[in-house]
Amino acid sequence: MVAMIFMLTMVVLVISNWDLVKQLQEALEVEQRLSVEAEESARRNARLATSLSDKESKLSYLQMQVINLQADKEEQKKQFAQQKQKLTQLRQNFTSLNQGLKAEQQINLSLSQQLREAQTSFQKSQTALKSLQLAYQQGEQSQQALKTQLASAREQINLVQDDNEKKDQELNSLSQSVESMKSQIGEYHDQQSKHEKAYASLKKKYERLIRPARSAKGKQVVEVTYLKQERAAVIKLRKPRQTNSTEIDKNSLLAYLDKLKAKYPKSIYIKQKFPQSSTILNSSSP
Repeated sequence: MVAMIFMLTMVVLVISNWDLVKQLQEALEVEQRLSVEAEESARRNARLATSLSDKESKLSYLQMQVINLQADKEEQKKQFAQQKQKLTQLRQNFTSLNQGLKAEQQINLSLSQQLREAQTSFQKSQTALKSLQLAYQQGEQSQQALKTQLASAREQINLVQDDNEKKDQELNSLSQSVESMKSQIGEYHDQQSKHEKAYASLKKKYERLIRPARSAKGKQVVEVTYLKQERAAVIKLRKPRQTNSTEIDKNSLLAYLDKLKAKYPKSIYIKQKFPQSSTILNSSSP
């Protein structure tokens, strides 16, 4: 009869310990899954921050180009005003020379009349006539030169106007690019805010999952530390009445905990630690 009671007690203890081990395994799996999700969220935030920095740099560069184009446009306006002033001066000179030419033509007519009237003094007036003809030719050459200068000035004005139109088109295009970049930056800010909210919610769920449930006073304390080293999960175990932790794999940890629970079914306390260097917050739970 005693043996039967002992066997029933052993069966009850084994079933109870098996449930505890199963719960611990499920908690470890949840912790690992949350750790991976938190790490992935941190990487996404880092990528978004890098992309945002690149967009802001491009925006600054485009704004600097807009400022330079505006300065070039102002310089072109000044040059256009100077060319316009020169053109006005050339027109005034042309009018003055044209008036002088008309006056010379009137003089030529008068001299021609005097020549017809003074045929007897033809030899004396012939020299004066040649001089007047030479002056007339020089006036025609000056008029032709002024016409050439006027045509050249008009071509320069047309070129300046075409260049100003191109500058205006480039400025409008750059302004549209700046507005597009500002819109993209706003979208990146929204995405980053959403990821931060999701991470905060995940953090609260994890803290509720692993918060301590009872005191370790008078218990067999087992400390399990989870680390992240070189993209690999590392588990360290500190056994009761030991001061140093040793590295251990998951299967060995579960086997040790099974033995310890069998030996101390009601006085074991499992303390879990997540150092600051890990992607999970520091915490402990029984």
